[in-house]
Amino acid sequence: MKKIAKSIRTMLALLLALVMSVAMVACGPETIPDNGNNGGNNDNNGGSGNTKIGIGLSASEYEIVGGISDDRIEIAVSVTNSTNKDYTLTTNHDELVKIEKENGKNYLSVIADTYDNVVVTVTATASADTSVTATKDITVKANKTVEPEPENKVSIKAFAYSTEPTGEDKVLNTQKKLYLNVTVESQNDDKSYRVSVKNPDGMADLVTYDEATGAISTTGKYTVMKDGKVVMENGEPKKEQIATAQQVDVIVTANADSRKTATVNLIVNPDKVDGQVGNLTSDMLREITNNKITVTGTFTDVYLADKTTYDYTVKMSRELDENGNTAAGSWYGAWSKKNADGSANKNVQSVIYKMGTNDTVEEAYINKNNVATTKTVKDSDSVPIKWSNQHYWNHIDGLANQVKKFKFDDGYTGINGDLAGAYRYEAVYGTIEFDIESYQNVYKPSEDDYLLKYLSWSMNPVLDEQFYDVYVVLNEDNTAIDRIEANTYPQAIYATDDDGNVIEDQIKGYSFTTAVLYFSEIGSTEVGDPEPYVIKTNPLNAGWYDALGQAINAAKGMNNYAFKTTNSSLYAPSLNPDDYDISGTSGETGSGSASTSYQGVYDGKIKPYYYKSTSGDIGYLGVVTDGAILINETMKYDMAMDDYLYRTDPYGYKQNDDGTYDEFEFSFDTKSLKGQRKKTGNISSKLPDFDVAKEVFEYRTAGPIKGTNDKKYSADFALRDSAIIAEVANALCLSDFARYAVGSTESEFIITVTVDVDEEGNISNPRLSNVKFAYEIAGIYGGAYNTVYTNIGTAELPEGTFNNYVARVIPQSWSDYAEVEAYEIAGKDSDGKTIVNQVKVNGYAALEKLFGAEVAANVPSPSVFATIFDDNVYGPWGNYDRMGTDSDGNDKIRFSLKINASSDNADENGKIADLSEKMTALDTALTALGFKIDHGNSEGEPGSSRYIVVYASEAKGLQIRIENNNSRYFWIQIFKYGEYRANK
Repeated sequence: MKKIAKSIRTMLALLLALVMSVAMVACGPETIPDNGNNGGNNDNNGGSGNTKIGIGLSASEYEIVGGISDDRIEIAVSVTNSTNKDYTLTTNHDELVKIEKENGKNYLSVIADTYDNVVVTVTATASADTSVTATKDITVKANKTVEPEPENKVSIKAFAYSTEPTGEDKVLNTQKKLYLNVTVESQNDDKSYRVSVKNPDGMADLVTYDEATGAISTTGKYTVMKDGKVVMENGEPKKEQIATAQQVDVIVTANADSRKTATVNLIVNPDKVDGQVGNLTSDMLREITNNKITVTGTFTDVYLADKTTYDYTVKMSRELDENGNTAAGSWYGAWSKKNADGSANKNVQSVIYKMGTNDTVEEAYINKNNVATTKTVKDSDSVPIKWSNQHYWNHIDGLANQVKKFKFDDGYTGINGDLAGAYRYEAVYGTIEFDIESYQNVYKPSEDDYLLKYLSWSMNPVLDEQFYDVYVVLNEDNTAIDRIEANTYPQAIYATDDDGNVIEDQIKGYSFTTAVLYFSEIGSTEVGDPEPYVIKTNPLNAGWYDALGQAINAAKGMNNYAFKTTNSSLYAPSLNPDDYDISGTSGETGSGSASTSYQGVYDGKIKPYYYKSTSGDIGYLGVVTDGAILINETMKYDMAMDDYLYRTDPYGYKQNDDGTYDEFEFSFDTKSLKGQRKKTGNISSKLPDFDVAKEVFEYRTAGPIKGTNDKKYSADFALRDSAIIAEVANALCLSDFARYAVGSTESEFIITVTVDVDEEGNISNPRLSNVKFAYEIAGIYGGAYNTVYTNIGTAELPEGTFNNYVARVIPQSWSDYAEVEAYEIAGKDSDGKTIVNQVKVNGYAALEKLFGAEVAANVPSPSVFATIFDDNVYGPWGNYDRMGTDSDGNDKIRFSLKINASSDNADENGKIADLSEKMTALDTALTALGFKIDHGNSEGEPGSSRYIVVYASEAKGLQIRIENNNSRYFWIQIFKYGEYRANK
């Protein structure tokens, strides 16, 4: 999925020198801009020659805890350029703090409790000139927790309209104005609101809001800015007219609660501009600006002299209402690698997107059970992607409005070398400017940058880079557009020396993508909804489709089989699963324990212990029985001190009698398998369910298996739709690796069925024997996984697999942890600094050292967290922080206990899918133990990157901080009551 948030990657080569030169300037002497709080006026005297009075203000610390105590902060003041050194000190919170003078020094101390963090502004005023002041902010941290007053519940809704308040209108142009219909619900009857406009970068005044009339309007022009300054032309601010549609957000904020906002998304359409350059006219371009259009052609990836060409098709359909708003939208993209002989490639990747009711992008597809369905497309943070941000519609009108920017290039010979010139779009690219906030050079995209990006996104199913060069090719009689040719920015590929270092002045060649675009079905293109597949049989494939259906049905009941998954991009499927005997009934078995050296011989048999070997097959071996699943994962090191490059780790699942199962691994302590987690449910939940419909596969080929004397035959079927590759892979293979399945133009998703054939030619025992698919991990590692099923109904675990097995026992109390890191104070060093020593003691003893015996007894038991997180709890670990010094200069040490936890329920992006359920369970458990939410120290919202809920009990002497960042992970930290303060 191509996302609007992606930054433009195509930088201009001619600007690279500028980047370097500006960067060198930026590395000069650092200057720190005055933030207004650095003490007094810093005027340069305006050349008057007068020396102005100055005043400086500083504090020994900028945070202090609320409540009456001996803690205090020293305030230092200096008056310059005046013989009168007197001054006054004031604060804006005299009810909370006071400033007193003692032995010629100023001290700020707290005189009251506070339930919230309060920012106190201290102001120093020069007596010689009371207009000369300096300020510093000091935060008084909350020392009390309290249940907040019932919150004023506020909600706000808004939409824009043009003529009738009931009719929504999201399109703005120079010919009309829009108005807002706003509804504010507030318990305190404050229905007022304020409006702000977020214009596109570099177009700050494109759209304006008139508070007096409530009108939202545009002139279609914006003031040109550079380096944060207005560009002047003939003594007036330079104005540019937009040539392409722009997105603008109007933000409405409730005055009763500034956290409650409503955003109205508007599209600003440019005025139509006509023109002609040579034989090319704006009308010719507008012939291919239709909202219903089909684009076909090829695109070629070029890397030095290597070229890979793909065929592709894009279909777009967009419906507008009477106001020009998008009422419906759909987009189809398909692509396949072009065969060397020019023939059609059956391995076609495709996708269909529809505009959802809330401007979401909905993917329409046929699921693994052959049922038409849709799903909301989300970004990497699992936030639904907006249709309006994806630009899945025709953007050629942006070229038509700027036809005068085309220039005939008679030296252009075309992508295929068949032209004697074409019209090149003379784009104005962005600039590199110095950003004062980030203190670095940044690329500021131009309007043309966005136009070229939207063209590539909407008219190519793969590209996420923008077009750099765009050429319009006319037909032979110069009366219409024949096609458009384009390319992305050519990225230089530099030579390297023998050590792999880049030689910056030696360019070997370039990497870029070219595209050829032909237009058809103009005005008639429709993107329909996908329909369930219907098998088209013939005498050759009919029997094999029956065999496929029987094999899938048989697999659904399998609870005894073995499998081998080989990881290789070059691996060819074995068509005879009998080549593999993975069960451990032969080969190295015996006690099931490892050798003391952990060195072994890879023989293709599954083992219940860890070992290293000099050879092996990267991937997985597995044996499935009704009581346990044993898996071996083999990986290969790039290098090793010896010849043992292959490492094999056993893990798996063992069913218990109480409705739970153990997740086990090999333990180097016991030299046997050991339960690591105790999970609720059955081990069958860890296996593929083989719940797929035969209709989602298409027959490819069939034949006898070599070496079987024509007694075994097999047939290959390919998955029809790349949109469900991950879904089908997880239904057929172990999720440990199936979750990495991806579509690939290099390799089809293949499922193989094997049957037995007797002497009379009768077919029997149809069974799944192979599954092969491409994979990709984190966009870095890729290849193909090929899984072979064997030993169906006869699989056995190696002898002694569970000899000396250590079952998982969930700790019920902290004393069940034999050794936990804790800390204790051990006096002071020669500099007077408090010494904190680490000790390893029993879990409960660790609590006593961290919190004291009385408070330690109140810490919730580990079983509380293990129950909520289904034994996904890690730790505990003791922790300490140095929190500054007290008024006597002694170190303040804060001790805490840390545990981590995780949820098993995450989406495809690794984002938690049951946060509400987990937080509700935590709230129920901790409330029952006497804890309440500490609202003053809690922060963030559920689903945000920083969501913290703190529970506290003064009676129990504890605070429990729970943090989640919208991932499946939780970080839990327990403090003594009052020692945790949020840094809000």
